[in-house]
Amino acid sequence: MNNTQLHLHNLQLLVKEAGSMAELARRCGYYNSASLSQIKRRLEQQIEDENGRGIRPSLLAKLEAGMGKRKGWMNREHDPEEEQRRKEAAAKQKQTLLKDIESVEALKIHPLTHAKETLLHLENLSLFYGEKKVCSELSFDIRNGDRVILRGKNGSGKSTLIRKILGEEIRSSGKLEKAPGLLISYISQDTSHLRGSLTEHC
Repeated sequence: MNNTQLHLHNLQLLVKEAGSMAELARRCGYYNSASLSQIKRRLEQQIEDENGRGIRPSLLAKLEAGMGKRKGWMNREHDPEEEQRRKEAAAKQKQTLLKDIESVEALKIHPLTHAKETLLHLENLSLFYGEKKVCSELSFDIRNGDRVILRGKNGSGKSTLIRKILGEEIRSSGKLEKAPGLLISYISQDTSHLRGSLTEHC
């Protein structure tokens, strides 16, 4: 497709998009459509001329600006049906990002499975914060699929117990055994130190 054919084709697309030659002329700052109609006729007459120069650059810029096209739009081939399909696909993709803010999705947790049935075993475990005993003689097991809640007053040792399970050096007595290779996801109450991606903390 030579310049004349390309410019004629794209001019026709702009006329179709604007609704009429008169509306296209108005959007591009012309008082009437005679000039654009004359240019269209000239392009039609020169359509087979391989040396045809098409529309001059200053008018191309006016057409592009008037119809909100990017610079250089008139010098590229366009398939209206393909462009429409792309617009619809983009709109559909954006629609999937929209959420109904009045509905609440259920929280779903998908824990990893472990070869060992017992993931955590505590037997007569007591924990100390300094010289103060914060937990006394805890005994329980956590197995594959279990969901456990820690409930207690402030200072009763909930966070201390979790930190002990995570492997922090905390003074204790009794027994705490974890399944070998157990992966634990944990978000601290203090998140100011977190860096990197989610996968590094999960």
